[in-house]
Amino acid sequence: MGIGERVRYRNGDGISDIQPDWGPDTTKPEITLTTPAEGATYTLNESVTADYECADEGGSGLKSCEGDVADGALIDTGSVGSKTFAVTATDNGGNTSSVSHTYSVIYDFNGFLSPVDNPPTLNLVKAGSVIPVNFSLSGDQGLDVFADGYPTPQKIACDTGVPAGSCRGDPKRQREQSHLRRE
Repeated sequence: MGIGERVRYRNGDGISDIQPDWGPDTTKPEITLTTPAEGATYTLNESVTADYECADEGGSGLKSCEGDVADGALIDTGSVGSKTFAVTATDNGGNTSSVSHTYSVIYDFNGFLSPVDNPPTLNLVKAGSVIPVNFSLSGDQGLDVFADGYPTPQKIACDTGVPAGSCRGDPKRQREQSHLRRE
C-alpha cells in the first residue's frame, strides 16, 4: 500500500474509508530510459522510437512522466552530431527525477569504393600518384560532410616497418593527394 491510497475497514458502525498518514513522501520516482541507449549511434534520418517509462512504487503516485518526445515517438536523427535525450518524472509529493542519455547521429558510410580498398587493407601507391577516393553517404548530403581540417592524409614511416609492406622511392619526396567525389 502506498502513500495516498485509501484503506477500507469495518467497525461497529459499518464500513468506512480512511487515508492513513504514512508521513511525507520523500522517495523520488524511478525512470527507465531504454531508447535511446546511453552512447548509442544511429544513422542520419534513421527511424528510432523513444522507449521509456516512469514509476512511483510505494510513493504518492506518479503525476507526470515527460521526455523530449512522447514515449513511442521518433527521436531526433535529422542532423549529424551528438544529441541528448532527457526524461523527467514528478510524483504527487513533489519529488522529481531526471535521466538523460547522450547518443550520436552519423552519416550512413559503408566504406570506400574502388580503387581504394577498405581497412585492414593497406593501400600501397607510388609517391606522387593521384588516387581518387570515392565513397557514398547514402544520398546527397550536401557539400559540408567533413569536419574542419579533414580529410587529412597520413604518412607511414618507411623505416619503422609498421604497417608491414615496403616503400618505394625517396621517402623525403613522398606526398599525399586526394581527389574526393561524392555519390
